[in-house]
Amino acid sequence: MSKVPVRRMKTLAKYGAASKAPALDRLVEPRRTATLLAIARNLQMAQPFQRRPVVRRQSLPLNQSSR
Repeated sequence: MSKVPVRRMKTLAKYGAASKAPALDRLVEPRRTATLLAIARNLQMAQPFQRRPVVRRQSLPLNQSSR
């Protein structure tokens, strides 16, 4: 993928995101794979990594029940 020009990846991603599934299904195989990969990569780059907050649970003594 590093050999694919940035502009080409953006164009494939834009085309793929605007297309419906049947249109993508009709693409010839090398282009279909490249388009789907470009969409996935574009979505991955658009969303920064978000860390989930740590949920700390309080443990109850054995003789108490949670109500």
